[in-house]
Amino acid sequence: VDPEDERDNTTVTICDTRLCEGEDYDLVVQFDSNPEPSAAEWSIRNNDRRGKTTVREGNRRRTYDAEYVENIKDRWNHDRYEARMKFENIQREDMSKDTEHLLEVTNE
Repeated sequence: VDPEDERDNTTVTICDTRLCEGEDYDLVVQFDSNPEPSAAEWSIRNNDRRGKTTVREGNRRRTYDAEYVENIKDRWNHDRYEARMKFENIQREDMSKDTEHLLEVTNE
Protein backbone atom coordinates (compact mmCIF):
# COMPACT_ATOMS: atom_id res chain seq x y z
CA VAL A 1 0.00 0.00 0.00
CA ASP A 2 1.42 3.32 -1.09
CA PRO A 3 0.27 6.21 1.16
CA GLU A 4 1.30 8.66 -1.60
CA ASP A 5 -1.05 7.03 -4.14
CA GLU A 6 -4.64 8.32 -3.94
CA ARG A 7 -5.92 5.28 -5.82
CA ASP A 8 -3.85 2.40 -4.48
CA ASN A 9 -4.97 -0.79 -6.21
CA THR A 10 -4.48 -4.37 -5.16
CA THR A 11 -5.46 -7.27 -7.40
CA VAL A 12 -6.22 -10.73 -6.05
CA THR A 13 -6.98 -13.88 -8.03
CA ILE A 14 -9.42 -16.23 -6.34
CA CYS A 15 -9.64 -19.96 -7.01
CA ASP A 16 -12.37 -21.49 -4.87
CA THR A 17 -13.60 -25.03 -5.47
CA ARG A 18 -16.92 -24.13 -3.75
CA LEU A 19 -17.77 -21.80 -6.65
CA CYS A 20 -20.21 -23.80 -8.77
CA GLU A 21 -22.56 -22.80 -11.57
CA GLY A 22 -26.18 -22.58 -10.39
CA GLU A 23 -25.22 -22.19 -6.72
CA ASP A 24 -25.11 -19.12 -4.45
CA TYR A 25 -21.73 -17.69 -3.40
CA ASP A 26 -20.39 -14.97 -1.09
CA LEU A 27 -17.30 -13.07 -2.21
CA VAL A 28 -15.76 -11.54 0.93
CA VAL A 29 -12.90 -9.04 0.98
CA GLN A 30 -11.24 -7.95 4.22
CA PHE A 31 -9.11 -4.81 4.24
CA ASP A 32 -7.65 -2.17 6.53
CA SER A 33 -8.71 1.46 6.22
CA ASN A 34 -7.90 4.58 8.19
CA PRO A 35 -9.94 6.73 8.05
CA GLU A 36 -12.92 4.41 7.95
CA PRO A 37 -14.65 3.72 4.61
CA SER A 38 -17.36 6.18 3.65
CA ALA A 39 -18.61 4.29 0.58
CA ALA A 40 -18.06 1.03 -1.31
CA GLU A 41 -19.07 -0.04 -4.80
CA TRP A 42 -18.70 -3.35 -6.63
CA SER A 43 -18.29 -3.60 -10.40
CA ILE A 44 -18.67 -6.87 -12.25
CA ARG A 45 -17.51 -6.77 -15.85
CA ASN A 46 -16.24 -8.79 -18.76
CA ASN A 47 -13.13 -7.64 -20.59
CA ASP A 48 -15.29 -6.20 -23.38
CA ARG A 49 -16.99 -3.90 -20.77
CA ARG A 50 -20.41 -4.39 -22.38
CA GLY A 51 -21.56 -6.59 -19.53
CA LYS A 52 -20.61 -4.19 -16.70
CA THR A 53 -22.87 -4.18 -13.64
CA THR A 54 -22.27 -1.75 -10.76
CA VAL A 55 -23.75 -2.25 -7.28
CA ARG A 56 -23.30 0.18 -4.37
CA GLU A 57 -23.10 -1.20 -0.85
CA GLY A 58 -26.54 -1.84 0.63
CA ASN A 59 -28.08 -2.36 -2.83
CA ARG A 60 -29.09 -5.24 -5.05
CA ARG A 61 -28.95 -5.51 -8.82
CA ARG A 62 -30.01 -8.56 -10.80
CA THR A 63 -28.47 -11.54 -8.96
CA TYR A 64 -25.86 -9.42 -7.12
CA ASP A 65 -26.40 -8.20 -3.56
CA ALA A 66 -23.77 -5.86 -2.06
CA GLU A 67 -23.92 -5.72 1.72
CA TYR A 68 -22.83 -2.70 3.72
CA VAL A 69 -19.15 -2.64 4.67
CA GLU A 70 -18.79 -3.96 8.21
CA ASN A 71 -16.20 -3.03 10.83
CA ILE A 72 -14.66 -6.32 12.01
CA LYS A 73 -11.89 -4.89 14.17
CA ASP A 74 -10.22 -7.02 16.79
CA ARG A 75 -7.55 -6.25 19.34
CA TRP A 76 -4.73 -6.59 16.77
CA ASN A 77 -6.48 -5.01 13.76
CA HIS A 78 -8.29 -1.84 14.80
CA ASP A 79 -8.90 -0.64 11.24
CA ARG A 80 -10.17 -3.92 9.71
CA TYR A 81 -13.31 -3.95 7.55
CA GLU A 82 -15.17 -6.51 5.47
CA ALA A 83 -17.05 -6.05 2.19
CA ARG A 84 -19.37 -8.82 0.97
CA MET A 85 -21.01 -9.42 -2.41
CA LYS A 86 -23.63 -12.17 -2.54
CA PHE A 87 -24.07 -13.90 -5.90
CA GLU A 88 -27.33 -15.75 -6.42
CA ASN A 89 -27.46 -18.56 -8.95
CA ILE A 90 -23.87 -18.21 -10.24
CA GLN A 91 -23.67 -18.12 -14.02
CA ARG A 92 -20.77 -19.28 -16.20
CA GLU A 93 -19.83 -15.66 -17.00
CA ASP A 94 -19.55 -14.90 -13.25
CA MET A 95 -16.81 -17.55 -13.02
CA SER A 96 -15.02 -16.78 -16.28
CA LYS A 97 -11.34 -15.84 -16.11
CA ASP A 98 -12.31 -12.90 -18.35
CA THR A 99 -14.71 -11.48 -15.75
CA GLU A 100 -13.44 -9.04 -13.13
CA HIS A 101 -15.09 -8.40 -9.77
CA LEU A 102 -13.88 -5.00 -8.60
CA LEU A 103 -14.37 -3.40 -5.20
CA GLU A 104 -13.81 0.34 -4.92
CA VAL A 105 -13.69 1.72 -1.40
CA THR A 106 -13.76 5.45 -0.68
CA ASN A 107 -12.70 7.02 2.58
CA GLU A 108 -12.43 10.62 3.64
